Amino acid sequence: MAADIGGPEALQLLMWAVLLPCLMILGAGIGQWVLWIGVVIMLVAVAVAACLIGGAWGRAGAATLASVSGFALMLFAGPAMYEVYMKTAGDPVAAVVTEVTDENNRWGAGVT
Repeated sequence: MAADIGGPEALQLLMWAVLLPCLMILGAGIGQWVLWIGVVIMLVAVAVAACLIGGAWGRAGAATLASVSGFALMLFAGPAMYEVYMKTAGDPVAAVVTEVTDENNRWGAGVT
């Protein structure tokens, strides 16, 4: 049976439900440019989500799912946000590769 939540409690739950995923997406996006800041934002958002959901609300399974989803979001949403940014705001330029040398690679471009 579902609990009847209304008024300020519902508003507070809605605030956390919107704020935490937005922070996770922000951390994933920032992590593409400044890795350490993005990782810190992401870890704080995942820790707050896990503590809030698992500790305060008593939903251990949902806290585990939120934590795993947060880390997966960092892996997949960051590169996708970077690609969308480059398609919308990036300037395509023509480039010609004139020489490729790689002395350390055994079977790379330097091998004939």
